Amino acid sequence: MQSDLYCMKKILCFLVLGFLSLQIYAQNQVVSPFGKNEFGIDVLDFAILRAFDVSYEHVGNPLGYGITFHGNPNSDDLWDIGYCFTPFVRYYFFNPKGYSGCGFYADGALKMFKLMRYSKKGFDMAFTIGLGIKVVSQKGIFLDFTIGAGRPFGLANHYSQEIVLCGGMVFGCRF
Repeated sequence: MQSDLYCMKKILCFLVLGFLSLQIYAQNQVVSPFGKNEFGIDVLDFAILRAFDVSYEHVGNPLGYGITFHGNPNSDDLWDIGYCFTPFVRYYFFNPKGYSGCGFYADGALKMFKLMRYSKKGFDMAFTIGLGIKVVSQKGIFLDFTIGAGRPFGLANHYSQEIVLCGGMVFGCRF
């Protein structure tokens, strides 16, 4: 019992010190020359899957959060996900310009999707993790490359995929 309590105290101290160091680090960042809201369209989904994928992100330092909506009315073609709503959180690191929402990032998301292909109809969810890079111009135009994967919860019993892939190339603007 004593060793469990000692271990919990160690973990708590580590988390508190880590949180305080992030707060101190955040004080040294440069303020972004443009707004903290982004709107983007995934051009890969549009070109390859003939689907639309729009996203909104509120960028902070070093965290950003947002939502993505994906719609594919032609889901019988290449992709069995018809509609998808994905809230996400991103942690930016190795920031070359010194202001928020730029550079490399790691993200986590909860993908909620409706299956539309052949006999695979139903609703499922998946936690996904990914990596990406975002490049922002001086005028606030950005290009975002991301790739990731996750595992479905299995809410749709007949859904046979073991892994859900996510990614894209988002083009948009910051306001």
